[in-house]
Amino acid sequence: YVFKMSKVRCPTTGEIVFPKDPELLEKYYKTNSKKRPIRASCGCWYKHEELDKFLTEPPFGAACPNSDCIGVKVFHKDW
Repeated sequence: YVFKMSKVRCPTTGEIVFPKDPELLEKYYKTNSKKRPIRASCGCWYKHEELDKFLTEPPFGAACPNSDCIGVKVFHKDW
């Protein structure tokens, strides 16, 4: 499972979501960084800043761009 997580890509940018350095990941969460990984209702992992853009900029209520989600709307309790 951990090996898979190191290759997870953001559905909106295609960038790898989790940093290779676990200390950097810990720093992201402790400082509330916009680069921290966050999981949306569809089950996909986004970088916080990308999920924020996706949920707060038009078109609102859009479906997840990940091909595995096919039409699933993206939500998160923080927005």
